[in-house]
Amino acid sequence: MTRATLSIRRFALELSQTPLGSKLGFVVIVLGLVIDVIAHITAGVEHDHSGATSSEVSGHLVVFVGMVIVLVGVIFDGLRQRRVAAAAYQKESSNAVR
Repeated sequence: MTRATLSIRRFALELSQTPLGSKLGFVVIVLGLVIDVIAHITAGVEHDHSGATSSEVSGHLVVFVGMVIVLVGVIFDGLRQRRVAAAAYQKESSNAVR
């Protein structure tokens, strides 16, 4: 296999293990970046350099919201894994010889 094929497979494996909330957050970030790029490209025409336009601020806000969604997704996944591990430990210790 080529190095590119291995990289694609590794990326696909990592993506499949990424929490759903984080995937959603990444999509929101990409959407915000697209909005931001469009806002900055078109800002030269309507912008007098005294402040940010509402579209620029909107793009930044969407990216920020995406970052929060990613963070919440990671936290929830960590809490879920912790509960699963605690339940497995509880089940394991209940079978102990007394």
